[in-house]
Amino acid sequence: MTAHVFVVSSLTFDLHLKHLFVGTGSKDHQVDFNSNTISVLHASSEKMLASMLADAARLRAGDAVYFYVQQDSHSEGRFYGIFECVDDGAFLDVKDKTQYLRNELEKNLNIRALIKPREVFAEGISEWELLDDISSLTKPYQLIWSLIYRKLKGNRGNTMITLYEEKQIETKLRQKNSQSIKFPSQSFFTFNTLEGKIELGKGKFNYQGSSTKINLMPRLKYKYEKGEAFEAHLQAVIVDSILKGSNKSLDDSIFENHILEWLGNEVSCGVGMQRIDILTQTRFTDKTIISPIELKAVPFQLKNLKQVQRYIDWLRLYYVPTMPGVIRPILITKDLESSEELSESVFYEKVNEFNHINSDCAPLVWVTFKFKGSNLSFSAKSY
Repeated sequence: MTAHVFVVSSLTFDLHLKHLFVGTGSKDHQVDFNSNTISVLHASSEKMLASMLADAARLRAGDAVYFYVQQDSHSEGRFYGIFECVDDGAFLDVKDKTQYLRNELEKNLNIRALIKPREVFAEGISEWELLDDISSLTKPYQLIWSLIYRKLKGNRGNTMITLYEEKQIETKLRQKNSQSIKFPSQSFFTFNTLEGKIELGKGKFNYQGSSTKINLMPRLKYKYEKGEAFEAHLQAVIVDSILKGSNKSLDDSIFENHILEWLGNEVSCGVGMQRIDILTQTRFTDKTIISPIELKAVPFQLKNLKQVQRYIDWLRLYYVPTMPGVIRPILITKDLESSEELSESVFYEKVNEFNHINSDCAPLVWVTFKFKGSNLSFSAKSY
C-alpha cells in the first residue's frame, strides 16, 4: 500500500484532526472541467489542477496518511501519524459553489478524501530527526529522498513516499512515543499548537461536506480530439484506472496479472526537475517488478528512450537497494503509425538497442492508446 504525506499548517491540522479529512487545492481555482468538456481556466491553471487530481487518484482505501505540519513561530516542522484512507480516490467539495469549513481553513481545499485513525501518536517527528540526522545511515539511498526532493522543489501538498520510507517514519514515530499512552482507535482528536502534540478531545467525528465524484474522461477526450495538451489529464485517468483496475485493455497491456503493491505519480528522481510520470511496484509470481511509466500525449520520439534511461539509472541507485526487484520500463504514447521524427521500424531498432544496454532489466513495454467511442483503449506493441 502507498503512504501519503499531506502538508498542512497548525491551524488546518486541528481541523483535519477534528473532521478526519485531507485535502489539496489551488488558491481560489475551482475544477470546472470535472464531468465536463469545457473549462474557462487558463491552460496552466487547468494543468495544475489536473496534476493535483492525479495525486488524489492514487489514494487507496487502507493507504497510510501522515501529516507534515509546517514550521511556525511555536515550533519547527513536524511529521504526525498514523491515519489511513477510508475510500479509493478522492472527491470534490463543490456544493453550490461553497465549501465545507472554507472560512475556518482560510484556504481552498476542494479536492478531498476522508481518513480514519490507524495508530495515532501524540508527538511528531521533527524535520531534523527524520531528514537531517544521518548518524545511523551508511548509504545515500537510505535517506528519505521523496520528502527531501519535495522540500527542494516545493512540490504539491500531497506527496507519496516509498514502502521503505514509510517504514522509517513509522519506526521513528514509535521510538519518539515509546513512553506515551496509546490513543484508542475511535478517538476524537485535537492539536495543541503550543505543545505541538495531538491530544484527545471531546466529541465525535462529524464531516458534513459534499462529495462529487471525479471524472476527467469527457475533458480528456475533448482535448485529445482538439489536439490540445492533455498529459496531466491522461496521468490522472491512468492512475485512477491502475488503482481500480477499471480499464481491461490497460491492465492486459502493462500488468499481465501482476498484483499492485505500490503506486506513485510524478516521482522525483534527482535534484533537477526529472520526475517519473507513474511508478508502480507489483508482484508477479515470486518476483517484485518495478515499472517506471513514461506517458506521452504525442507519438513516439527517440528522446523518450533517453528519459526512460535516466529513470532506470536512478532506480538502480536509489530505489532497488531498498526494495529489491526487477526493473520493467513502460512507455505509453499516442497511437499513430509513425511520427515526424522516425519510422516505427527504426524506433523498434532503437528499442532493441535500449534493451540490450539494459540487459539487467526486463524488456521495455511499449503501449499505445487511442479513443474508441468514449473510452480509452490501450494496446501493447510487438517488436
